[in-house]
Amino acid sequence: MRKAILFVAVVALSAHGSPGQDHRLRVESARIGPDNRVYLRWTGRPELVQSPGEEQTDTEDLRIASDHSVAAWLVGRTDLSDANYPEPFELLVAWNGRPAKSIFPGRVIGAWHFVDGGQRIATWEETGHGGRLGKATLYDSHTGKLLSEWNADSKKAPPAWVAPFHTQWENYSK
Repeated sequence: MRKAILFVAVVALSAHGSPGQDHRLRVESARIGPDNRVYLRWTGRPELVQSPGEEQTDTEDLRIASDHSVAAWLVGRTDLSDANYPEPFELLVAWNGRPAKSIFPGRVIGAWHFVDGGQRIATWEETGHGGRLGKATLYDSHTGKLLSEWNADSKKAPPAWVAPFHTQWENYSK
């Protein structure tokens, strides 16, 4: 009986790889449907519709990371400001075929980009209606955990991951 169990375990590990091997799924395609929901196809899986963001009224700026490990998109909401149009207060991030994680800074996400191929995501957060007080934040793509931040009014030089937001922070220093 022990030999049979051991044999089954060995076959299972060789079919799915050992626990130490990296078998991440890749994003094969991504699209926004007419229903404003995101449809993702992961390696060897059928296309799946992603759950919408909380109070989602719009979806925009869907991107796949250069390493195809992550897909992310902005979620527009009308419930958090006095604007009569959706503003992007949330960024949903899907990784390895798992349900999307929410990055919700509580401010409008004016711009964003992948860092290190898709391992991290940088956002430019600001007050609504083109307001001031811009801030760059860096998150882990897999967990949504905040890793670092840089304020536009900081006396410190911006880190390299902030460089793509140069136009945004230059506008705040005028």
